[in-house]
Amino acid sequence: MWFEARRWAYRLTGRMGLPAWSREATELVSLILFVAKRIPTVPGRTIRARERVLLAALDIAQSEAARDALARRLGVSAEEARMFQDDLLRARAALAYRTRPG
Repeated sequence: MWFEARRWAYRLTGRMGLPAWSREATELVSLILFVAKRIPTVPGRTIRARERVLLAALDIAQSEAARDALARRLGVSAEEARMFQDDLLRARAALAYRTRPG
């Protein structure tokens, strides 16, 4: 699950236009994987890595605590962290639309 989740997280940062090994992409992937691990499981149903990463991205894009964490980790202002959140939300929507089943 970990490698697949990491791959999907890097797909999100790629959609955001961040170089794969940039500091911003690395920190964002780390935060996405941290949040994705904590998504609760539903008894009798497995949640795929793609779904976990997309849910984590949605959570990060809407959370003030995540904005503070991004600002602290990247050493940027809260407004710049908010722009990262907006870009993440757009990338998540594009990736979810592109990879939707059916």
